[in-house]
Amino acid sequence: MRAFLALAAALFVTSASAQTKPTVGDFAITSSQLAPWADPKSRLAGDEPKKLQGQTVAFQPKAVAAPAPLGCKGPRYKFVAYEPEGLFQGTLKEPKKQAAALGFAGDKIWTLETGCEIDFHFVDPDRAMFGLNDMVYTITRKPK
Repeated sequence: MRAFLALAAALFVTSASAQTKPTVGDFAITSSQLAPWADPKSRLAGDEPKKLQGQTVAFQPKAVAAPAPLGCKGPRYKFVAYEPEGLFQGTLKEPKKQAAALGFAGDKIWTLETGCEIDFHFVDPDRAMFGLNDMVYTITRKPK
């Protein structure tokens, strides 16, 4: 637990761009939308958005506690400042324009790489997005 608290404290620093690096914790999946790269007729997500809505994503010391396929054991947390071109594994067709339309500001966006399959791109310290099955989901920090 000490190592996790040290990690959380170390992750809360200010970057060269004025955006604050987020911290780990508990988040709720609060919304979803069709991804900018997806075909509007896409049915990949099916009823997944409804099932994920309101679920918790908890970044814990030894696991990402979340519904499948977001959860994983043994994450290797690392914050990286991505440029818009790197968001959502490089799938944005017009990165700067589409990133701005999703709410991202600036040329560096803090991304939490978990070492699992899903990366979380932070709009601000309390809100992040992840891509899954042609959808973009938003997670919002839960109040303490």
